[in-house]
Amino acid sequence: MPGGLLSTSSTARGSVTNASLALVHVDQALGLPNQLGIVLMVAVFVLYPALAQAALSVFSCIIIDDGQGPLAENQRATWPWGYWARDMNMQCYTGMHMALYVPIGIVSVLVFCFAPPFISLAIMYRVRQRLATFHTKAVYGFLYKRYRPRWYFWESILLLQTLALVAVDVVSRSVPTLYRALLLLAALIIISSVNMVCSPMRSQMLLVLEFISQMTLCMTITLSLFFIDGETDTSYLGAVPAGVVGVIIIVLNLGLMLVFTALMIRHSSQALQPVEQSWHQ
Repeated sequence: MPGGLLSTSSTARGSVTNASLALVHVDQALGLPNQLGIVLMVAVFVLYPALAQAALSVFSCIIIDDGQGPLAENQRATWPWGYWARDMNMQCYTGMHMALYVPIGIVSVLVFCFAPPFISLAIMYRVRQRLATFHTKAVYGFLYKRYRPRWYFWESILLLQTLALVAVDVVSRSVPTLYRALLLLAALIIISSVNMVCSPMRSQMLLVLEFISQMTLCMTITLSLFFIDGETDTSYLGAVPAGVVGVIIIVLNLGLMLVFTALMIRHSSQALQPVEQSWHQ
């Protein structure tokens, strides 16, 4: 057989990767309902931040007037529990909001916020003794293959971390902007510290990149606090210092994007080198 045909044949055989073998195994070993269940699980995990935000938005209320100050008699929107962020004409926790939307919100929080991480934890706990088998890797590998063996359940922790960030963003809309930023900053610092202490990922590079990304976000929030005056909601800085701080924020985030882009290009080029070499042989 000519050398070109040998090379083409070996390339064709090499294209059957572990991922494709896993897909074939899942297709043969699982019935249609189970396959649809896995697809639904993946979809829920991808859409989890949006689902959590939609569920928690039922409890997002904004206080407009507090009934105090020199013009207290002219204030009309003084409902103490605030007004629903999705309909500012509706008072929170009374009337239609309490009778209809709060029950829907409670069910939505249980189904979309707490059910996914606990279902993931239950599945991983059930198969914890079979994590090394091909069947478990093919069916549930997307839940644990990124993590070290002792942290096989970390996907559930990751979902809860996402839920914490979404909850801080949605539920804290009634507090002043300064305190809301501080709450988000505290949540990010706690999550970053937990991730670095536990070090659950197999890839040290991914762990470091995640930490750098979170620290960049923390720095962005911290520098943004210079634009907020807790008393008057105005900026502490003048025009020139504010511009400098803005440039620093932009440079930090652009630098992070450039680092990620460079690493992606490098990883892609390294992955394509064996393919290029096989074609040149």
